[in-house]
Amino acid sequence: MRQGGDARGWLVGVAIAGLLTNARAAHAEPEGAETVRLVWIRGPGADACQDRVALTERVEARLGRPVFSDSARRSIEGFVQREGDRWVVHVYARDADGRLTGARDLANNAVDCTGLDAAVTLAVALVIDPAAALAPRKDAVSVARAQAAEALVRPPPPPPAPPEMRPAAPCPLPSPTPVPRPAVAPTVPPRPSPGDRVILTGQVLVTAGLVPGAAPGFAISADVPVHAWLDVTTGAFFLAEARTASGDFGFGLTAAWAGVCAVPWRDSRVALSLCGDLEVGAIHAVVYAFEPTQPGDRVWSGAEGAARLRFRVLGPVVVVAGLGLVVPLTRQPFIVQGQANAVFQESPVAAVGFIALGASIP
Repeated sequence: MRQGGDARGWLVGVAIAGLLTNARAAHAEPEGAETVRLVWIRGPGADACQDRVALTERVEARLGRPVFSDSARRSIEGFVQREGDRWVVHVYARDADGRLTGARDLANNAVDCTGLDAAVTLAVALVIDPAAALAPRKDAVSVARAQAAEALVRPPPPPPAPPEMRPAAPCPLPSPTPVPRPAVAPTVPPRPSPGDRVILTGQVLVTAGLVPGAAPGFAISADVPVHAWLDVTTGAFFLAEARTASGDFGFGLTAAWAGVCAVPWRDSRVALSLCGDLEVGAIHAVVYAFEPTQPGDRVWSGAEGAARLRFRVLGPVVVVAGLGLVVPLTRQPFIVQGQANAVFQESPVAAVGFIALGASIP
């Protein structure tokens, strides 16, 4: 009797070992499924957004299988931060050699990042599996358990009815109409709302044609967005005194301007502006070798057209570079009594170039 009991115990042990092996195989990763390494960073102001653990769980729940591994050669890198009143996300995909294979930029103006978390989960799932990220899946263990439960409760089939009493075959049910998957539109960074930011800058400039020779100067300016495509600009500039070739006279210029700028391109990092403005001020002359007959400043005015390119380098800090042409509207000649030619008169068209450093203020 003891030997029979030992044999039955050995058979039960083999059966349990087989069940455990099958269970582990059901939980194993599907053969050929590729994993990726996830790098997820929450920048300034984004502590309330989902962290790497939460993003991993949501993506794997959507795809229905484990997809992330710290030893994977492919990687997905993401960064979320708060910029002003917007949430901004950048997602990058790299292959096994570290080359960039894709990128997505997301933005959201919501108070919190709840909606942005869902969009990031979908974006990462689409990068990993574009064909299956939009449809819910069941893992292999759930399917196997459902099939086993159905087999246990399924009643035995009834005996076949006699030919004369066999019921007519039921009409086939219509096949369900396939539901089209929603199209995923490419993410485009939204344009800033009117009045979103004021740009304050200090400029170092060089001009040719407004005073003798090429003269340095400086300026301050403020640009205020009033529409997605339009800014208002204002400021003032000062040109240091520059002497004529003879050294007997010196001329300087101080003026203020106001105008508008068309902005054909603007995003969170770069803005291109085409500006036009009117300038009003005074040109002042200094006489070194003669007695001035009408001392004092002279009213000056002009019109300028310029192109500007602005870069956001770090946080609110911006760098601006620009080139422009100035048409003086009041070209007063400065003459010496007894001489036929003027000692100085502004050029019909003058050039100006500048580079500026400033900050954006919400």
